[in-house]
Amino acid sequence: MNLEVRERAWVGNFRTEKEWPLARTQYRKLFLDAGRSAMSAEPVAIESEVRYEPCNDGQAVFDYVFPEDTELTGHMKLRLWAETDIADDMDLFVAIEKCDTAGNFVPFVFYAVHENGPVGLGWLRASHRELDPARTTPQQPIHPHTREQRLTPGVPIPLEIEIWPSSTLFRKGERCAFGSRVTIFIPILPGGRPPCATRTYATGARISCAPAANMTRTCWSQ
Repeated sequence: MNLEVRERAWVGNFRTEKEWPLARTQYRKLFLDAGRSAMSAEPVAIESEVRYEPCNDGQAVFDYVFPEDTELTGHMKLRLWAETDIADDMDLFVAIEKCDTAGNFVPFVFYAVHENGPVGLGWLRASHRELDPARTTPQQPIHPHTREQRLTPGVPIPLEIEIWPSSTLFRKGERCAFGSRVTIFIPILPGGRPPCATRTYATGARISCAPAANMTRTCWSQ
């Protein structure tokens, strides 16, 4: 198979591989630190959370600076706890973005026609969070989508969200930024305007990266 290792939109190198996923992948974890809006290689000692209102275009963002040239190739996932104050369901959209050493966003081609996209995308409706235990792996969650598990407002729930596989090279000092946005499902109040709810992301959510042999690194999230 031919694999393109991208650096940005229309810039990358091709190489030949014998299998997918790459057999030499070594999976590593990064832990979300809501207090610092960062990702850490070590578990976070102090519990924290981040809240935002989706009606006001809010989002949660976590950054990781690579200490060496790193290639992220393969599957990624995000595992986190989330809650809503008033809704019984929500859609979560997550994106992995690349920033250069100066902090500037690095664009990628996505949906075949756009040139300002992220490294990778993933999404999940919370009521479809149930996992298929026979098919799910530590790096790739599989959801059967056979039933709904509605939310109880104010009660946090664990979620595992697959981020579509990709291959991207990060140079030393460049940043991998994970961002999350939410769409909520709530009844319309009298007058036709829905209330706005606050989203909570607590620690215990973790993102993971994985270095493979020969400086190749495959990333996933947990």
